[in-house]
Amino acid sequence: MAEFKCDSIDEEPSAAASETTTARFSARMLIAAMQNQAARCIQNALAEHLTVGKLQINLRAIMEQGRAYAFGKGTIVVWKLRFLFASDEGLCCQRLSRDTRPIGGHRCIPWADITTVEAVSANLVYVEIAAQKSFFLK
Repeated sequence: MAEFKCDSIDEEPSAAASETTTARFSARMLIAAMQNQAARCIQNALAEHLTVGKLQINLRAIMEQGRAYAFGKGTIVVWKLRFLFASDEGLCCQRLSRDTRPIGGHRCIPWADITTVEAVSANLVYVEIAAQKSFFLK
């Protein structure tokens, strides 16, 4: 008959062995967390790049741009026709001539400055930028 030797339950593992095991476990957890975060960053960057690419192709149209101005206790929205398009720098708009051709230079809102984009209705989009200006597009 073979004898089995086991430590008693009352004995605790040495402090050095416990710290080494904890350190290895913590290092593995940290490496796994860093790898997951890197993967999420890459996915987000790729998704953003693809979204901007789709916008550059699909968003080239004459739209009405409405600028909201505070007036007393309310707000007034002034509508203007603009040629709207997306570029690498951001969302750009350009003035139109009387025969609806883009004229002059374009003004660009950098992607980083856009804080809110909401679909208010089927044909109305609300855009808010960091400088506390807001626009409506339809």
